[in-house]
Amino acid sequence: MQGKKLVILISGTPGTGKTTVADILKDKFSALSINLTDVAIANDFILESDAQRQTKVANLEKLIPYMENLISSHSNNIVIEGHYADVIPDSLISVFIILRTEPHILKQRLIKKQFPPQKVQENLQSEILGACTSAALDNHDRNKIYEVDTSTASLEEIIEKTLILIEERPPSNVGRINWMQKLEDNELLKYF
Repeated sequence: MQGKKLVILISGTPGTGKTTVADILKDKFSALSINLTDVAIANDFILESDAQRQTKVANLEKLIPYMENLISSHSNNIVIEGHYADVIPDSLISVFIILRTEPHILKQRLIKKQFPPQKVQENLQSEILGACTSAALDNHDRNKIYEVDTSTASLEEIIEKTLILIEERPPSNVGRINWMQKLEDNELLKYF
């Protein structure tokens, strides 16, 4: 895709592969890569830190105008990554990719990352409920939003699917991934 600057949002529950995918897309599109949490920390846009949950709460009143200015003033492609990427105004973005992972696989990834049990549970619940997709739908044009299942596909397959979505812009596939229904159908919801 040539001509118009691309602004690609990458969102998803922690452990779905946002940073890995964003790094590859940065190279593919010769883009500036931005991690929202890193921007918030570097610019002191943190309202509070929760040591027990090992998380920081960004000051969106400061972060959003900063990001609006950065996006507007930058002439090259941009990849923005973060589980709360939905805060970026719709008018500034080209496409919104949400990475999704089956809960039992996500649980193992989060444990491997040494997340505390409470944070593992919160993120599993968020993924089952599709919280990142829901937030994106609340703030963005559905036609810009796509979900990519990162559960068992290879990194190459994930990137290939993502590139097709970015470059071809087929109809939105939002709603095809429904972990809650899958867990209910297999009588596994009670385990999460």
